[in-house]
Amino acid sequence: MAISAYTSDKIKIIGLILTVAVVFHHAHNLQFADAPAAGWVRYSESFFHYGLRGLSVPFFFIASGYFLCARAGFLAAWPKEVGKRVGSLLVPFLIWSAGWLLVMWMLQKIPSLSPYFGRDHIVLADVPHVLDLMTFDPIPHPLWYMRDLFLLTLLSPLVVAAMKRNWSMVLYFAGAAALYYSVPSIELREAQDLLFFGAGVALAVRQPTIPAVPKPLRWGMLGVALALMAYHCWWVDTRFQESQWIMNTAVLIGLPALWLVYDDLAGWLRGPTLLAMADYALFIYMGHEPLLTITRKILIEVAGNGSAALFAIWLGTGTAMIVGLAIVAWVMRVYVPRLYALLVGGRVAPARAPWSAGVAPAPGNSSDIPRFEVPA
Repeated sequence: MAISAYTSDKIKIIGLILTVAVVFHHAHNLQFADAPAAGWVRYSESFFHYGLRGLSVPFFFIASGYFLCARAGFLAAWPKEVGKRVGSLLVPFLIWSAGWLLVMWMLQKIPSLSPYFGRDHIVLADVPHVLDLMTFDPIPHPLWYMRDLFLLTLLSPLVVAAMKRNWSMVLYFAGAAALYYSVPSIELREAQDLLFFGAGVALAVRQPTIPAVPKPLRWGMLGVALALMAYHCWWVDTRFQESQWIMNTAVLIGLPALWLVYDDLAGWLRGPTLLAMADYALFIYMGHEPLLTITRKILIEVAGNGSAALFAIWLGTGTAMIVGLAIVAWVMRVYVPRLYALLVGGRVAPARAPWSAGVAPAPGNSSDIPRFEVPA
């Protein structure tokens, strides 16, 4: 399916930005504070943990639903698409899950290290527990969305059928929205699957004409979304619980706002550095957990858990994961390309270094599928 180079880069760069938000969301460490952290520390970390992280996976679900179904003869091509997604979704999910399960099992065998890796006591002979950690509760927990996207690929003909009729589409989104608003997404992440995947499928099937949005309105939408996220941080800080109504409404406003506002910033964002980093956004997403959690625990043991130390560890571990994994991805892409392709489900970007320079491709038509197709 042909899309413009501009749209391809847009998806890649937004994907990178949201991946950064996910990494800093998982770097959140205030739960280890031995006393109430300073307000500026709490709100800095919480804005990612209880705010921006809400945009990430919904964007990936929308993009995936769209790219799966925006093609002629979808039903005829569906069996082949399922086969492709075995390689692009299921295989990397199982590899990363099995790899981290074995790493954690080995670390638990070392007496001096086992107290730091006690999330689940792993016994390889306990087959039901191992299967649970391989599928329903993977140790690299951000990869749950890959599992769910594969399941949604299997169900996609039903979703497409629902989107072709007005009454069934209304019923679908009514049920999906009710589920989405029924529970905070951080407690039941899967609550958002049907709503946002369905939105991508609806865009693909219906191909609606989206009117131009005036600049003040699109920036106003972004401002409202960010204000709601900030309010949600205050809500959690004072009431010690999430509000799905505040957070989910912020996401529903923020996603279209982010897509529209990008066009105002494209001249700045669509540069060689971000484009090169965006090539490795998927590897960063896949690889940062539980490595980030392990690193965070070690640093807290060394530096302590006061406000300043926790903030420095949050900022440092998040930044180190992003930069370090981008470099690792580039090295693997150059020197062990087959292994790299296996780990990222075949989504192999050009072998550009993250620090490479050059001129970003100009807008125009391109037959390239977006390289940050997370996942298609």
